[in-house]
Amino acid sequence: MPEANNDNRELAGRAALARRVSGKLDISQEAAGVVLNAVLESMAEELAENDKILLRNFGRFDAIVRAPRPVPQRDGSTFMLDARWSVKFKPSHILLKKITP
Repeated sequence: MPEANNDNRELAGRAALARRVSGKLDISQEAAGVVLNAVLESMAEELAENDKILLRNFGRFDAIVRAPRPVPQRDGSTFMLDARWSVKFKPSHILLKKITP
């Protein structure tokens, strides 16, 4: 298995993504930020309503329920962590090819 690329690069946040979108669409960074926020908010709403999002050539997002599980404590005891919702992402083969050096 190839090693992860850990060369101290900064994590891309919303501002970095908005700058990229701004450059690709020739719009202001502010407008790109508004578009990005609208897309992310729409994705969260869609996952809450339908549990799945498929973006061809990018990947699939699934809202899943994590089972309750015991969590060990420092004193040796355990407590049960309640079931909770989480999001799982499965990248498409095309995305994986793009990020593979």
